[in-house]
Amino acid sequence: MSLVTKYNNNNNLVDFKGLCKVRKDFVQLFEEACSKHPEDVRGVKRRNWSENFTERLFMALGRVLHFLKSYKDVKDMNDDTYDEEFQDLWEQLKSFGFDDLIWMENDVKKYMAKKMGKMWILKEKKENF
Repeated sequence: MSLVTKYNNNNNLVDFKGLCKVRKDFVQLFEEACSKHPEDVRGVKRRNWSENFTERLFMALGRVLHFLKSYKDVKDMNDDTYDEEFQDLWEQLKSFGFDDLIWMENDVKKYMAKKMGKMWILKEKKENF
């Protein structure tokens, strides 16, 4: 069952579970995350936050989920840029009170493992020159 209930006028945003409007390109990420962790949606509903606050929270969550799903091409990683971007996104998400992020642990570990592998490859190439 899709979590999207209706389209917004500009067709870039959709209503998500009656909580807030979210970017269409984040919907699949939210559906996947919320199907595995429905307590997160219930928790947002219980807190009775404003729609504006909830939209910003879900935007931050969507950005982190998108980042973790899109880092797959290791050769394109610029070490400083990716580290700073991920750190900024993570801090934004935590600033909304999303403290229970343990369910993202595996994706974060995969990102870090790829990052460490990339750094090892670069170090070996540098030493061989």
